[in-house]
Amino acid sequence: MAGESELGAFATALGEAAPPGLHVDPGDVHALLRALHRGSADGADAFWQSLWRHAALPGDGDDFASLHLNYAECLLAGHGQPAEALAVTACHADGSLERWTRGERRGQVQALARVRRERGVGEGDRVALMPRSDARAVVAVLAVAAVGASLAIASPEMGAPLVAARFRLLAPRLLLAHAAAMPHDTGQPLAARVAQVAQALPSLDGVIVLDDAAARVPGLVLPVTDLSAALDEAGEAGEANAPWQRHPFRQPLFILPTAAPDGRLESLVHGAGGALLGHVKEHRLHLGLGARSVLFAPFSVASALWLWQLSALASGSSIVLYDGPVRDARTLWRVAQDASATVFVAPAPYLRLGVHAALEPAREFDLSSLQAVLYTGMTLDDAAVRWVREQVAPVSLQALCLSPDLLGCLLLQPPGAALGDDA
Repeated sequence: MAGESELGAFATALGEAAPPGLHVDPGDVHALLRALHRGSADGADAFWQSLWRHAALPGDGDDFASLHLNYAECLLAGHGQPAEALAVTACHADGSLERWTRGERRGQVQALARVRRERGVGEGDRVALMPRSDARAVVAVLAVAAVGASLAIASPEMGAPLVAARFRLLAPRLLLAHAAAMPHDTGQPLAARVAQVAQALPSLDGVIVLDDAAARVPGLVLPVTDLSAALDEAGEAGEANAPWQRHPFRQPLFILPTAAPDGRLESLVHGAGGALLGHVKEHRLHLGLGARSVLFAPFSVASALWLWQLSALASGSSIVLYDGPVRDARTLWRVAQDASATVFVAPAPYLRLGVHAALEPAREFDLSSLQAVLYTGMTLDDAAVRWVREQVAPVSLQALCLSPDLLGCLLLQPPGAALGDDA
């Protein structure tokens, strides 16, 4: 994979700033990885400062203490990608696709950020989200980051009392949510759940409905605005090339739930710069993601993996989102085909489902773009490994273990690892 050359380029770029023991042959990938591991432990400051310089992310400052950046700017800049480059492919349950360029996303993110600033939302504030996994969720998350606020995300499938209990602890000023019904929805209508959550949050100043279904959200005394109306209010065209407001490297950005030792629900706050730089390391050095990459990781919008996928935009990759049910063993392979995914991060049980269904994805779908399959959630047995080799494609197969508490990977294999070397 391309990560091999990226590792060598990083080692070369370290130069005189290299941590002790890092001067090894860049062509020996395994020796280089061992040296990078030693260097990151023995000379952590030099390692991470060197990685920041190598990543060439937009920002101001000489070190992490003085560094200022804008998370949304870093993602949409895409390692030098042009405005017309593809950023997001949103796939829906009915088979339809929407594609959005970086320029289109930038204009909408800056417009929504302007609305939030005008409503007084900025550094130190918290924003709650209940989005579906689509392109408007990307706009919502990046617009929060753009103004320097912190965000917490809950899945729209969750029950209203549970969502409200979590958000109430954070005292958010704004709620952004989808509200329109979808054919695959179950239980209480989403609009009613959004209304229940909003009513349970006395700190809210307003609600923005991402899918323009504000009229369906019942009984709120708060201002409820459709996203399209908010963008029109901001004047999207006038904001497309506005300069980004940059915030401290340690800007609190992602608020993720965690369980305390006694079982109580607590929250962990992840800084914008640390989360971004860790993800850039994983995406570029381990996976070799770049301008030709298309990353498909079909996980809940409230999961750490969804945020990990989003950060891949900073490495030039485009991302694929899927908002719909997994009806059978074919569903996600069809999406991977339609979006021309190059890297597919699959739940391990889903791969095993293909084995038990005797599915032959390589015969049924055009997976010629696929270069790597990553699996998470559990280990794969020999039968599943053989099935990927024989029925999917002879591509790199890797285990991915991502910690929600760290918002980063505990396990990624060396770039270019051969299929079946994941034991």
